[in-house]
Amino acid sequence: DHHSLYLDNEYRRLDNSITITLVRDPRDVIISAAHYHKKSDEVHLHIPRDEFDGLTYQQRICSLESDEERFIFEMDHAASVTIKRMKNIVNTEEINLIVKFEDLVSDYDMIHFENMFNQMGIGESIIERCKEIALSHSLFNINANDDPHIRSGKPKEWESVYNDRLKAEYTKRFGNLHELLGYPPF
Repeated sequence: DHHSLYLDNEYRRLDNSITITLVRDPRDVIISAAHYHKKSDEVHLHIPRDEFDGLTYQQRICSLESDEERFIFEMDHAASVTIKRMKNIVNTEEINLIVKFEDLVSDYDMIHFENMFNQMGIGESIIERCKEIALSHSLFNINANDDPHIRSGKPKEWESVYNDRLKAEYTKRFGNLHELLGYPPF
């Protein structure tokens, strides 16, 4: 479930279930969200909101003067929600396996996918078929024009985007969460 909420307070995994959680470098989540929210047709982005003086989320983010301002906006809005959920991962024992987005988008040999399938208890007789399906749906095999969620998927995009101000704003809100999730420091 790509919109799973089991780490929220009112949701918990079922006993004896296998939980595989995908994380992404929070610094890249912010960049991705800002670009996506400028163009998406998701309904919630097109509802006027009092907090934005009657503008929709998309109108508000598009009205900002620069990508830098959009990234800071995301740090306080939608991307913040995703990042706070990832923060819950750090202190839970309810996850069997944590997988990094960055590993999957470059898993040409299906090593990480095979590990996930093994964790899920998928039988050896169908592992190869599962790997074929995963390979055909992997980010590096999908045309970005076919999926509105895909802009680049490029790992470590933050390295060429974050200036001193963005680093400071991120740190003020999220501290070193990226390091706690296994990502390198700024």
